[in-house]
Amino acid sequence: MTRRHALLPDGWPRPSGFSHGVVAAGTRTISVAGQLGRDRAAGGGLGEGFLGQWDLSLRNVKDVLAAAGADGQSIVSMRIYVTDIEEYRSAPQETLGRSWTTHIGVWFPAITLVEVSGLMHEDALVEIEATAIVDE
Repeated sequence: MTRRHALLPDGWPRPSGFSHGVVAAGTRTISVAGQLGRDRAAGGGLGEGFLGQWDLSLRNVKDVLAAAGADGQSIVSMRIYVTDIEEYRSAPQETLGRSWTTHIGVWFPAITLVEVSGLMHEDALVEIEATAIVDE
């Protein structure tokens, strides 16, 4: 059985929407390459705007995990790259959260979110990669 738990150093407040670290035992590792907000089912075009690409990026991560017999609850760490951090900060939190719970569930792995000057596709606004674990 996979055992994982979030780390919370003594005296630190519990973070909202992520974990500082995750410990996992009895597992095999799945590495998910950076997923752009492409609609793979509809020809691979990019989603509309930041929120559309956010949702599709999370869905694509979920789909790659499913191919390995895993799901969002299996993720232990995630790296999120955005081309404009203010778009993320100003996005409606309930919309971001709804996409998150739809594709990942109610689990918050260790997450790093950074602004980058550009992504592989010149019109991409977000790219998400993940590391997940499943039972051996």
